[in-house]
Amino acid sequence: MALFKRAKSSYWWVRFTAPNGAQVRESTGTADRRAAQEYEDQKRAALWRQHKLGEKPRYRWQQAVERWVIEAAAHASLEDSKIHLRWVHRFLYDVYLDAIERTLLDKIVQARRAEGVAIATVNRLLEIIRVILRRAAQDWEWIDRFPAIRLLPNPVRRIRWLTREEAERLLGKLEALQKAELPAAQGGAAIFDGCKPLKMKGSKNHTFCFPYSE
Repeated sequence: MALFKRAKSSYWWVRFTAPNGAQVRESTGTADRRAAQEYEDQKRAALWRQHKLGEKPRYRWQQAVERWVIEAAAHASLEDSKIHLRWVHRFLYDVYLDAIERTLLDKIVQARRAEGVAIATVNRLLEIIRVILRRAAQDWEWIDRFPAIRLLPNPVRRIRWLTREEAERLLGKLEALQKAELPAAQGGAAIFDGCKPLKMKGSKNHTFCFPYSE
């Protein structure tokens, strides 16, 4: 019998001999028998076309994820990547790699942003999807192409560190303002650069720093 169920599994599994003699045994990913039968028919037809007509086999997203996780086992960020992969599983699990297009990716982005996460989190997810699709296309030759995946704009404030000379000039001006008892002197400022903190003369409430070397 080609369709069967394994113990402790609600999904139907398929088992048959492919045209090239290989044994096929895999989950259909569905508990619906009619859908499982359709899966088997499509699987048999695809294998026949590959064997008789030389067509390239089609691979699903989950197959790519499983292979990539094995190859990325030594990556320090793998556990973080798995979190994103588990989240996107519901969108891509049973999708063929060559069917992942811009519309689907936009849907994924919209769903992730609707959860209120930071843009950086959305971009990390997109980076992982892009890495896996690129690996499938360029290294494994599973697909001929994949959609361009551009990250969302994420403006980041750039910090400009003061030089020692600039810091000393600033501290000197603030001291002069404080001596003159001008309102600006009551504002307070801080200069950070992995620096040694110094108290500005006459100030009890504000700490000032400037770059130093030892």
